[in-house]
Amino acid sequence: MSSQSAPAPSHQESRNSTPHARAPDRKQQVDRSASDVFVHKVTGMTSCEDIETILSHQQHILSQMESSGRTLAEFNHMSALTYAQVSKQFEHSMKMLLTMKRELDVVQHRITSLRQFTEMNLPSHVIDDEQLAREEEEREKRRE
Repeated sequence: MSSQSAPAPSHQESRNSTPHARAPDRKQQVDRSASDVFVHKVTGMTSCEDIETILSHQQHILSQMESSGRTLAEFNHMSALTYAQVSKQFEHSMKMLLTMKRELDVVQHRITSLRQFTEMNLPSHVIDDEQLAREEEEREKRRE
């Protein structure tokens, strides 16, 4: 050997050259060979026609799924638009109903107030609706 031989490995390099560092390489080789054997056996069990059939079925299913996805996306979009329209209509209807209810409450309160006022101020001159209805029924019975 000459005096210009390669420098001695550093402490870091000597640690990487231990047998433990080489073990994953052997394991990977064993794993690769095991997977190669498995693939080779599975490939031997199936024919090219079967694989092509499977691939064509997968492609068909993929296209159906994509079509379904597009259809669902379009449906969701249309549903969102319809919901927005119906929601606005519903809100408008609710506001209108609440306004009508307030107005009817005011009318009912006025009618009640007027009835109480007339009963208190003109009790002998006011004939109640039930009494009028009874008198009318009696007249009809007499005619028969």
